[in-house]
Amino acid sequence: MLLPLCENGIVPETKFGMPREARLATRVCEAANNPRCVPEEVRSRFLVLKFRRYSPERYGTAVKRILVKREGVQAELAELCRGKGQQRA
Repeated sequence: MLLPLCENGIVPETKFGMPREARLATRVCEAANNPRCVPEEVRSRFLVLKFRRYSPERYGTAVKRILVKREGVQAELAELCRGKGQQRA
């Protein structure tokens, strides 16, 4: 269903032997750690963006900020998670 949606915005469906189509105004976004794992026929429909790897300091700052501001985690616990994450990165 993803290929027709990306090509022309049509989502085909068959229920009880009765085919129908729905035309949708959509945007499709995809994320992958390794874009080579995404089939070429799908990848060719996307703009591929490559980002530089975070430095350990920036990674830790981002982790702590997201945990505190978005997830509502206490700053002390976020700092502990930050430290553990930096050890694994």
